[in-house]
Amino acid sequence: GTKRIGITKYEAPLPGGSANVEGQFFDGVPKTDEERVQSSTGAKHLESLQGRAFYITVKCDGSSMTVAMHDGVPKVASRNHRLSDVEGSAYYRAAREYLNDDLSMDLLKIVEANPHLAFQGELCGPGIQNNRLGLHAHRCFVFNVYDRSEGRYLDLLEMAALQVEYGFHMVPVLVIGGCFTDTQESLLALAEGKYEGTQNEREGIVIRSNDDGPFVSFKAISNRFLLRGGD
Repeated sequence: GTKRIGITKYEAPLPGGSANVEGQFFDGVPKTDEERVQSSTGAKHLESLQGRAFYITVKCDGSSMTVAMHDGVPKVASRNHRLSDVEGSAYYRAAREYLNDDLSMDLLKIVEANPHLAFQGELCGPGIQNNRLGLHAHRCFVFNVYDRSEGRYLDLLEMAALQVEYGFHMVPVLVIGGCFTDTQESLLALAEGKYEGTQNEREGIVIRSNDDGPFVSFKAISNRFLLRGGD
């Protein structure tokens, strides 16, 4: 073990003022952060996706959250840190949201039943950003499921199969295609729109590979959203 040779695992200091922070992000799960198509990395992603199978989802405007197992217990993390299950936590409230009377599986129970999976989604609702989706309760819209044992993201079909089995919310899918041919301009045009049932500009879209090749994921942020004060 590590003790014998006198090495202790380095734990970065936690941010001050985060009462709910319990520790570092989950081991073996990538953090979520999409490059914009306008950035140099985004442009490379755009190029590497050409001709491949892909799908495009709505980018829900909220805060990133991940639900996964830690030391045998289902936990929720923000973008960078594992959080305590304190009363009033919007993160845990969204993870526990029961979806209908037939399904009593919330995201915490789903990872308990599937300890190798990590669910990543957007926490949306009252008090989160400007609640542009117009929700009355906190909700997690899943956009990634990561298999920690295989070290890979599930593809859209695998995620959809889990969603049918357990009934969690997924980010809305706009396009599923077999051969990606978009440009930066066409993606920026597609990024513009309103969140369903609202007059609020949507933040944009996320573009993903959907094949066995290298995983590609990047975003296009709506210029109309930026002009209306989004960031």
